[in-house]
Amino acid sequence: EFNSYVDWIPGNKPALNEQQVKQAFHDAMPPTWQERFANAGNSLVGMTMAQVVQYFRKQEDQAARKMNCKIGFLFPI
Repeated sequence: EFNSYVDWIPGNKPALNEQQVKQAFHDAMPPTWQERFANAGNSLVGMTMAQVVQYFRKQEDQAARKMNCKIGFLFPI
């Protein structure tokens, strides 16, 4: 899915391989999430793209819940 847009970029370099796509996706995440990823013993080499996406979706869900708690506390609905 992510790599399908690479064909639209001008130039004659080959499309990114799975490892490069995983690295780019990882690098696009907030630094604290990247740190948690490493501290949890995860490695991009040993994971599929689906597993990496799943991990960071969980981080996103946790951040959203945390933010909702803060918003609810500051601005009760």
